[in-house]
Amino acid sequence: IEKRAAIVFDDTVTTASGLPQIDFQRLINCEGADIFGKAIVGKEDIPIAALITRLGISDWVEQGQKHIEGDVCPFCQEHTITDKLKADFESFFDETYQTDKDDLRAAAQRYADEADGIIAVLKGIVTTHADFLDVPSLEARIAELDSNVKGNNALLHQKQNEPSRIVTLVSAKGICDAIQQLLDNAATAV
Repeated sequence: IEKRAAIVFDDTVTTASGLPQIDFQRLINCEGADIFGKAIVGKEDIPIAALITRLGISDWVEQGQKHIEGDVCPFCQEHTITDKLKADFESFFDETYQTDKDDLRAAAQRYADEADGIIAVLKGIVTTHADFLDVPSLEARIAELDSNVKGNNALLHQKQNEPSRIVTLVSAKGICDAIQQLLDNAATAV
């Protein structure tokens, strides 16, 4: 009580600013983007689609298509690529395929930006409000969140390299709830 009284009547003490509000729900919403659970594959109503789909090689074919030079197959190095085959590849990887890939790229970037922003704010809170926080617990939770985000970013990188892959991100909800509880406890002390 004497310490608190000394602080209250100390003219050199300044008022602490409140803790910034963090909207963890935005991160949780980003984790559940529908595009992450969608197998992005090419158009299925062209002759070559059945073979590509049955073999599960759409990602491989898309990568190889970028390396076609003339009539030489980028895989076997034989002169097997006809104009019709090139046209079939272009039809298979149509506008919908490209739009889905763009949506995937945008959703992955939103997730990364949201996560990075939250982690930066949390690290700032540790620096500016250390007197009111359980710093070791909050730092441990921030490290846990950072690890979760890195794992999810790795999954999203794989998904972008293999769009036909279906990924489910590991939810950070439990970690975010624990962080929010630590922040709520600190807010009452501020």
